[in-house]
Amino acid sequence: MADVVKRIEYYYTVVSDRAGAGAKVLNALKAARVNLLAFTGFPSGAGRAQLDFVPSNQRGLSSGSA
Repeated sequence: MADVVKRIEYYYTVVSDRAGAGAKVLNALKAARVNLLAFTGFPSGAGRAQLDFVPSNQRGLSSGSA
């Protein structure tokens, strides 16, 4: 099977690097019925963490509903 390369848009937010901060954001996305193709989170220094999201439908995040 051939590989498929697609151009995608991703979104990110920065939250405090504390237990539960990422879960709070993911629960809000779940409540807004945003379907994610990919998610990653990593520390970004100074007590902060960056969360990256790739939604299956970009309108889910860009409309501000999440």
